[in-house]
Amino acid sequence: MDDAFTERLIQCPLCDGDSEALQHVHAKLMRSEFPADELEPVDEWLKMLQKDRDPQLPSFHALILVHIPSDQFVAACTYEVYTASSGRRTSLLTYLVTHVSFRRRGFARRLCRSAIASASGPLLLEAHNGATTGDVINPKDRLNLYSALGFRGLRDVEYVAPSVEPGSANVSGLVLLVLTPNDTVFSSVLMDFLVPYWKACYAKDDAPLRKMLAFCSQHAELSVVKASLC
Repeated sequence: MDDAFTERLIQCPLCDGDSEALQHVHAKLMRSEFPADELEPVDEWLKMLQKDRDPQLPSFHALILVHIPSDQFVAACTYEVYTASSGRRTSLLTYLVTHVSFRRRGFARRLCRSAIASASGPLLLEAHNGATTGDVINPKDRLNLYSALGFRGLRDVEYVAPSVEPGSANVSGLVLLVLTPNDTVFSSVLMDFLVPYWKACYAKDDAPLRKMLAFCSQHAELSVVKASLC
């Protein structure tokens, strides 16, 4: 029953037990579900949660679904809020995972909706495109979930994500999704997200960023399609 579960929000300032909870989520839920080159180290999460964090870093937020009788963490969703030089904020939903024993019960959808309700500014997320193979969770299943929640994918932009830790390569084979009921989004939304996002990460090669920004500068609006079609 739903009343056997409660949501725990972790954000700055940290409360007692928050660091330990994040380390547990990272080790027990995240590591088995995401490729190593796409999973941020837990130390990076903790950096973003410090009151005196580097101003180039985003704010970090984690929603954890807890099974009350057993105190077990059964699902988690994280998002980061980036601020552009213009002052515009955009949120990136970074990770979503459900323990294998609790899948197909709507918990991922529940946490996504909570993130949608609490995120600042436009909400985006990265997902493997439907042609990707080898992912732990079927990319099509993720895209169908995100599509049902109202996310649409940018198909005209050849999207590349920056590396999330030193020494790693940039990540391709992704589609960038945005939560919108419309068929287009303003290019300025994407540009105000990309610049602070890449600054906060560890990309040595910024050629993909320059290519995406150049494309956006040539188009006032970008077309989007249902995530399930990406």
